[in-house]
Amino acid sequence: RAVDKIFVKAKAFAAAHSLEWPNESRVCRTPSRFRDTAAVEDVADCAAEAKWRREFFEAVDLMNSELDRRFDQAGMSTAARREKVLLDSTRGLVSDSDDVSALQLPMQDFESIALQLKMLGGLTKDQAFHTVNDLGRFMAALHPQTRGLFSEVEKLIHLCLCLPVSTACSERSFSALRRLKTWLRSKVSQCRLTHMALLHVHKDILDDLNLQDVIGEFIHRTPERKSTFG
Repeated sequence: RAVDKIFVKAKAFAAAHSLEWPNESRVCRTPSRFRDTAAVEDVADCAAEAKWRREFFEAVDLMNSELDRRFDQAGMSTAARREKVLLDSTRGLVSDSDDVSALQLPMQDFESIALQLKMLGGLTKDQAFHTVNDLGRFMAALHPQTRGLFSEVEKLIHLCLCLPVSTACSERSFSALRRLKTWLRSKVSQCRLTHMALLHVHKDILDDLNLQDVIGEFIHRTPERKSTFG
């Protein structure tokens, strides 16, 4: 069983790193005057294995309940349905107007987006997309005239990527925005606050940038900067 394997690995890890195993809890025996038999009391449940097994299942039950509470929400199924429609369209699985109207989109021209989703299947037949983010990068690399044919699809992609559903990523984003607004809001415009929030949240993308290229682009934006920084 999984809990037994974890227990064995934990003991091996403790032995390899010279760690002391936690002491067992004191065994509480029932006083003899309250017992109906003189047989030796079974205290096997007080063993360390039984103790950690109980705590293991308590932790698993807690994680399951928290996952159900977080993801079993009214808006989560709608958000998942929107992503499914987009990814199915890239595989040529056509969505009709009824499927699109069930997505609760803030648009009325459902026939237009249903047509664009059908066209999307022909455009992406040689591609494999696993996430909406992959599809968004593909659309961003298209020629502007080609992208113009999928305006409603782009709106749906933006909605899927920007919708603040209750996930850890979006909650971290809101926490970062709260920190930025608390310390910098008095001297920062809305535009600059947005830029700083994007840089703060997407640190992984920021780490891949070449700072010298960014500095060079900043200097060559205006003649004044060129004359000042050379």
